[in-house]
Amino acid sequence: MRRRATAAVALAVLALLAALTGCSASEPVAGTAGFGEPTQTVRLAAVGDIACEAGAPVTATTCRHEATADLTDRLDPDVVLGLGDLQYPDATTEQFEASWEDSWGRFSDRLLTIPGNHEWRSDLEGWRETFEEEVPAAYRLGGWGVYLLDGTCDRADCDAQATWLTERLAEDPGRCQLVAWHHPRVSSQGGPDASVEPLWQAAVTGGADVALWGHDHVYERFAPLDEDLRPSEDEGLRGFVVGTGGKSLYDFSDTAQPGSQTRVGDTFGVLEVDLEPGAYAWRFVDVDDRERDSGSDVCR
Repeated sequence: MRRRATAAVALAVLALLAALTGCSASEPVAGTAGFGEPTQTVRLAAVGDIACEAGAPVTATTCRHEATADLTDRLDPDVVLGLGDLQYPDATTEQFEASWEDSWGRFSDRLLTIPGNHEWRSDLEGWRETFEEEVPAAYRLGGWGVYLLDGTCDRADCDAQATWLTERLAEDPGRCQLVAWHHPRVSSQGGPDASVEPLWQAAVTGGADVALWGHDHVYERFAPLDEDLRPSEDEGLRGFVVGTGGKSLYDFSDTAQPGSQTRVGDTFGVLEVDLEPGAYAWRFVDVDDRERDSGSDVCR
C-alpha cells in the first residue's frame, strides 16, 4: 500500500475515534496516533505561500505552485502541511476551486493546513469550506505531538491559543513536539514579529523542538533560540521559515538575524522533515530537485 493511502486511513481513523469519544477531531485522542506508531518515522513536507489566482502568468519568480506541487509529489511524503497563504489573493472558496484544486488538491488525502493573512481576507470562510479544519489543532505523527495555530494575531486570539498550547504541551506524553503558525517570530527578510510573541513564549517554555512558519517568501533555518531570541542549544526552539510554495520570491535584508544559519531566496522549494523517535532530520529541496539545506538534531 502506498504511504499516502496509509496516511489517509490513519487520519480518517483519528477523526472517527474523536467523533466516537465526543472530542473535536482537532484534539488528540488519548492512546491513539494521527499517523504511525511512536517508534516509526513519519515524513512531513511543509511549505506556505502557494497558489496564485487562476490564469495568473507563470514566470521564473512568480506563480510556480504547479512546480512545487510536482516536487512534493516526487518527494512523496506521508503528510503534507500547508503553512498558510495557501491561495491568493483572497482565499475564497471560488479561488481555491479554480486554482488550488488543480495543483495542490492532489494531496487532499494526506493534508493538514493552517490559515494565513490571505485566508483572513475572506474571514477564513474559503479555508474552512475547502479543508474542513479549525485551529488550534493537535495531532500525533509517530512519536511527535504536532500543534497547529493561527498566527494572524491581529485577527485571531493568540493569547487564548497560547494558553491552549501551554496546556497541551504540558500534557503531551512524548519527547518531541512541533508547532506551526503562519507569521514567523523571527526572519531575516521581515525581521522579528512581536505580534506572535504569546505563541513563541508558550512554545519555547513548553519545550517544543521545531517551529514551522511561512509568510516571508524565502527559506531560512535558525539555530535553536530561547524566549529572547538568543541562540541556546539547551533551551531553544529551532525555527524554519518556508514561504517558498510558488506565489513569489522576496529579497533578504542586508543584515541576518542572530541565529540565522541558512538562507535561500532565489528559488521555490519544499521543506522535508523526518519526524523520528527522539530526533528529526530536514532537507530543503528546490523545484529543480537540488538539496539546498539539510541537517539533523535530537529533541530536547
